[in-house]
Order: sequence, then structure tokens, then C-alpha cells
Amino acid sequence: MAIIACTADWHLCAGMDEDITASVSQMVPTFKDKNVDLIAIPGDLFDRKSTPEGRNILRALIISLADVAPVVICRGNHDQEGDLNIFGHLKTKHPINIYEYSAIVRIKDCVLHILSWFTKSTWQAANIGVSKEAGDYTVSQLALQYLRNAVMVEREKNPNAKHILVSHLLINGALAESHQPLIGEGVTFGRYDLAECGFTAGIFGHIHLRQTFGDSGLFFYPGSPAALNYGEHPEKYCVILDTSDGSLEWHQLKTIDRFSLDLDSQTKWTTIVENQPRICGARVRALLKIEEGANVAEAKAEVE
Repeated sequence: MAIIACTADWHLCAGMDEDITASVSQMVPTFKDKNVDLIAIPGDLFDRKSTPEGRNILRALIISLADVAPVVICRGNHDQEGDLNIFGHLKTKHPINIYEYSAIVRIKDCVLHILSWFTKSTWQAANIGVSKEAGDYTVSQLALQYLRNAVMVEREKNPNAKHILVSHLLINGALAESHQPLIGEGVTFGRYDLAECGFTAGIFGHIHLRQTFGDSGLFFYPGSPAALNYGEHPEKYCVILDTSDGSLEWHQLKTIDRFSLDLDSQTKWTTIVENQPRICGARVRALLKIEEGANVAEAKAEVE
């Protein structure tokens, strides 16, 4: 049976590179201790088209993970097409496999079905006049049929294999970081659709809040490894899936809490910051905004 480590949605080049680096650095010894067979990263390594600085950061992080186990990466909706391919050519202890579209990866008694972010644009362009809602539904059903067929073909080769989907996608009703459910947001899959396709587990990217789906709880978003916005909840995790007993281990990361304070002009902002609690022993950063009439003064402060 396979032990698969999971992380997603790093969003490098979005101003939080230091936070992501700190979190990924914590994952490396955890993955080593658990002797993982594979590290799966389902998309959004970059927040937008990468920069030289962002690529250098990702290079170092991916090499550190590939020193532990083979790494499998699929493209997310924020990753520009072709932007990740160069990292598959790094010379590392274990291979780094980048997938732009779909693929099959076999490891021990498991079959990983890789499905990168996809849209309905090509189908919609060929079906002018069809409503957005009808397009969303049709393309969702086509994708599910593709996945059913892929599982069926692999079952003929190995009837006893466990099938795991690694994908950047949206589960209908998934909770955003604000804990608001996302309903009808484009091409989506239902909470039980993928289990009905024959998958034992699903490792997803796209949503930054950790959560699980289905009766087994093995269809899940690991969430982002660091708070990517001010006010975002600081509890972040990496995940280890053990296919031998169908268990998930959630390992909490030490992260930096980010929050916003709106102060009146009479408040001494330095005192407010000093009184803020430390989060997980890390420094606390605050973005402070002081309004004085029509003038707005902004200051950033760090507490070590």
C-alpha cells in the first residue's frame, strides 16, 4: 500500500513567499519521518505568471521535497500554461513529474489519475447560444464520464488497484476561507460523484480551507500551507494519506497570523500591535490603517 503526502495552493509570487517557504520547510522532516512514497501537489504553485524570484524559490522548495520522495504536480487555474514544465527537468534524488493536462501514475497497488485544471471554453465556443448554466453542467458530466472510463480501463489491467484522483477542481458546496459555500461556480463536481466513479480517495487543490467530503472522508482539500490574505485563519496543514488503512493524518504547521485593524486617529497603533498575541510562537504581522479625515495613513509593523 502507498503512503502519499499532500499539499497544495502555495500561490508563490503573491507577497507571501516567506510564509510558504517556512511552511514547506516544516513539511520536509514530517514527510521523511513518515517514509512517504509520493508527494502530490494539485496545483496553484504560483499565484500568477511566475517571476525569476518566484521560480528560484519554487526550485529550492521542490528540490527539498524531491529529496524525500517522487513529486507529482498538476497545473492549477493560477498556474500559467507551460510555467511549471521547467521544474520537471531539475536533477534531484527522486523524479519531479509535471502534468499540464491528464495522466495516469502507478505506485505500488494504487493508480493515481491526474487531472489538471480545465475549463469549458473550447466546448462553449463550439456551442454558441448555449447558456452558461447548461455549459457548466454538460462539461461537468463529460469530465465525469471521462473519469469513469479511465477507472474502468485501469480496473481491467489491475482489478485490485485503488484509484486516487489528484486534481485541481471545485467540489460543489465546498467552503471558501470565509466558510461560505461555493454553489454553481462554473464546472463543478458533486460531493459523491467521484466516489461513484470508482475512486477510493481524492486529493484536490483550489480551495484554501482544509475540508473533507464523502462518507469516507478521503476526498479532501489540504488547503493552503499559509495564510494568503489578511484575516485568513492561521491554522494550516499538510496531509498524509495511508492507503493501507484509509487514514488521513493532518499535521498542523506553525504559521504567521495576519490580521487587519481599523483604528481611530486617537489610538497609538504601536501599543495595539505590542498587545497582540503571538501565534504558534511565530511573529505577528499587522497591517494598520489610521484614518484622519480624508487622509489615510498606512503602516506595517512586526512583532518578533
